[in-house]
Amino acid sequence: MLGYLMYRSGLVPQRMAMLGLVGGPLICLSGIAVMFGVDEPGGTLQGIATVPEFLWELLLGIYTAVWGFTAAPSCRRRAATAPWRRPPRSHTGVPSWEYPEERTGRLPSDAK
Repeated sequence: MLGYLMYRSGLVPQRMAMLGLVGGPLICLSGIAVMFGVDEPGGTLQGIATVPEFLWELLLGIYTAVWGFTAAPSCRRRAATAPWRRPPRSHTGVPSWEYPEERTGRLPSDAK
């Protein structure tokens, strides 16, 4: 689930998130194989199946500790429309009373 969310959100590189998308189902399948007697608990199949999940969790911890998350696309869109990125009023044709924070320096919620 975490691998899917990281893959879709783009918070980490997609190649790295693919390890989580592959590793999770592999661990589930190896557990099911043990339940039905195809493999023994702690056998070679389970050991090999845990490698992608191990790498995913290791790299996720290292990546976020060293570089942090990449800005999500929704955050980038929000930053592009932030108040400090608005064009001057003369270019928008919007009257000054529609931008109260520019006139008074305070937001309408700050008024007492």
